[in-house]
Amino acid sequence: MLKIALLIKGNLGHLQHIRRDVECLRQALPQAQITALESREAGSIVDLANRACEGSDYLIAVGGDGTLHEVLNGVLQHGLARRALPALGLLARGTANDYARTVGLRGDTAELIGLLKSGDCRYVDAGRIRYRGAGDQRDIRYFLNSADIGIGAAVVSSMQAMPLVIGRPLRYPISIARTFLTFRGKELTVRSDQGLCWRGRSLAVVAANGRYFGSGLCIAPHARIDDGQLSVTLVADASTADFLRHLGALRRSEFIRHHAVSYHRARRLEIEHHGDPAQIEADGEHLGTTPVTVDILPGAIKLLCPPTRKA
Repeated sequence: MLKIALLIKGNLGHLQHIRRDVECLRQALPQAQITALESREAGSIVDLANRACEGSDYLIAVGGDGTLHEVLNGVLQHGLARRALPALGLLARGTANDYARTVGLRGDTAELIGLLKSGDCRYVDAGRIRYRGAGDQRDIRYFLNSADIGIGAAVVSSMQAMPLVIGRPLRYPISIARTFLTFRGKELTVRSDQGLCWRGRSLAVVAANGRYFGSGLCIAPHARIDDGQLSVTLVADASTADFLRHLGALRRSEFIRHHAVSYHRARRLEIEHHGDPAQIEADGEHLGTTPVTVDILPGAIKLLCPPTRKA
């Protein structure tokens, strides 16, 4: 009997719709044991996923990139051998769903039912980031999509600081506008295991596994989720106006042709600040500040996804 655990972010505004999705899954997969686990507070999906690891064949994140991020961290913090870990799946109910976009997942109920029936999976990479957390402690997180040091993290921080009375669809564009008006690049040193050694003022350094961030912006057109490497996009001392002028290229999944933008590959990346520290986010979740070390964990996760997509 298949054992499937659904990890649901309890603060989603459409829980009734999600509960109907759960019933559809139970009707379509009558021989499966399906358990729905709803989080009650921020970050609790990590613990729910950790406890659900043993005895589950599939852990399905019901939400967006942030929910998938929490499920991933619960799984990789468990300590099971890779082959013993449950496969991860996604029922996309978030705002951005950038990782689903990279993988080629629609993220709807019918697609999920089909994938669970076929069992189509592939092993994909995960990123690991070591950073300065609360109280100057060195913390570790894992990510599937991307980690951003700079302006993207400042946007996430601004959004999370907004009062809940401002709905999530409005918080994101307001945060972008506010951050782009006030953000100033940080003085950083960036080093990689593949020869990159750069120092200067930076708008953003993105260590990507997926291609998209920021709700459909293709920040890393060269990224693959299973090539054993981080795809690094370094945005040097460009103005936020320059960044805005290239939004069209980002949405068309084109490489940006600008003297301040460069693309790299790495298995390990080290970033230090000079002066004020830079903020960090991963998969749309604000983490902490520099200094940072990012590395890649090849084939760390078995992902429930269509087999034909070249991502």
